[in-house]
Amino acid sequence: MPFRIQTLLDATCYEAAMFLFKKAVDFAARRLNSEYFDSWEFIRFCCVGLVNTLVDFCVFMLAAQWLPPSPSRVIAWVTAGVFSYVVNKRHVFCSRSKGAKPILRFALVNLISLLGGLFFLELFLFWGFGKLVAYVATLPAIALGNYFGYKLWSFRED
Repeated sequence: MPFRIQTLLDATCYEAAMFLFKKAVDFAARRLNSEYFDSWEFIRFCCVGLVNTLVDFCVFMLAAQWLPPSPSRVIAWVTAGVFSYVVNKRHVFCSRSKGAKPILRFALVNLISLLGGLFFLELFLFWGFGKLVAYVATLPAIALGNYFGYKLWSFRED
């Protein structure tokens, strides 16, 4: 594909992903009661997520220089996972749960989001989008799925 067409497609995909993310957050804020959606908690989650995404992105781009996109994505996911668990547990959801149960739940939520993210990454790559745009386009669904998975299952107090 010529560079200009690819750039236009990449920009359009990014804008569509950001539009969907904003709509999903707006829907969550309006439709869910405060028991399930705390806007300040979600803002903290997003801030942690930005830093976590930066870690994930840097590892992905580094690994993608030598490996195909899917294995690079797995390596980045594992690296960012440890950071995400500690910071989300302590500073976002303020969970006091101990033992293996929250770790296993967190890992399962992330495994589901990894598989979903890989599916959409490969789909966007198949459609001809660049690695960067394909990566960014998967983030909104992963972010919302992880927030509700962590809040309602991984870090809930039993």
